[in-house]
Amino acid sequence: MQLDNPYILALLAAAVLSAAIAYSAGRRGRSPGARPLVFLALAAALWQVGYAFELGAVEESTKLLWAKLEYPGIAGVPVAWFALAVEYDLRGGAEVLAPSTYAGFTAFVRAPTAVLVPDTDSYYNAPRNMLWRRR
Repeated sequence: MQLDNPYILALLAAAVLSAAIAYSAGRRGRSPGARPLVFLALAAALWQVGYAFELGAVEESTKLLWAKLEYPGIAGVPVAWFALAVEYDLRGGAEVLAPSTYAGFTAFVRAPTAVLVPDTDSYYNAPRNMLWRRR
């Protein structure tokens, strides 16, 4: 693993900060938006750590492994953002639907991203195979 890329340290520092935010929000469990904020911060931390190690990886197989491991974070961030916005906006009690219904719908829309992760090998290799065909 190469650590000469300055983005790796920035991503790891951001992941530590995201974990601290998740811990702080977790202590305020009953506050409006606390649970979605915990999920958002943990998903962002997973994404940041996965991307940092993907940047630092030397071999293609290791890069693919870290890319696969970061995808739950990538898919989870928009769901958590939406759940946080809905729960915080509807904190006054003027709910039409429960925030969990909105979050469930958003998670249903983002689920294919997380389900199709095992197929990233063909995704990453497709451009290379199209450009560098062996004859």
